[in-house]
Amino acid sequence: MKVLFFGDSNTYGYDPSDFLGGRYPASVRWADRLAERLEGRGNILAAGQNGRCVPAIPEDVYYLEPMLQKAGDIDVFACMLGTNDVWLTLRPDAAAAERHMDAFLSWLKTRENIREILLIAPPAAEVTEDGMQKFAAETKKLPALYRQLAEKHNVKYVDADQWHIPMGYDGVHFSEEGHRIFAEKMYRVLLEML
Repeated sequence: MKVLFFGDSNTYGYDPSDFLGGRYPASVRWADRLAERLEGRGNILAAGQNGRCVPAIPEDVYYLEPMLQKAGDIDVFACMLGTNDVWLTLRPDAAAAERHMDAFLSWLKTRENIREILLIAPPAAEVTEDGMQKFAAETKKLPALYRQLAEKHNVKYVDADQWHIPMGYDGVHFSEEGHRIFAEKMYRVLLEML
């Protein structure tokens, strides 16, 4: 089984304690832990990028097409995005992320080399600073919106916000323990799909 995880800094393995944008070592990152846990039963490709938003269709196809061609046949295209769509704006709006994800899922379903799509609602941010609550509140809306999209597009869905992933000090990026828990939870999801 080949699984491509398409995500943002939490898929990349960003270490919030590294002010230079570094990442946790492979022994910590959830995608690497997951690959090890699968013990050869799955080929895990982690395409994470700091700051990535849900691709705007058709504008962002130019970088997606080569990535998908290089990956070849994909059994599961797993997408966990939306956090940056809320955080990287002056007017946080989960519905805007939903609209982009709706178009992105429609586009993904036209790709002949993708057998199955898994939509992952990202864990909500845990931020309490003044002025940041409105951003955190919008991220908490994503699971319900994404569940509706999964039903509309008839794709697999998982709500990672229900996994209570421990965050680092910034409240947005997974802690080392968060990576461990996420890997174990995703392992169980993939076992059900195998």
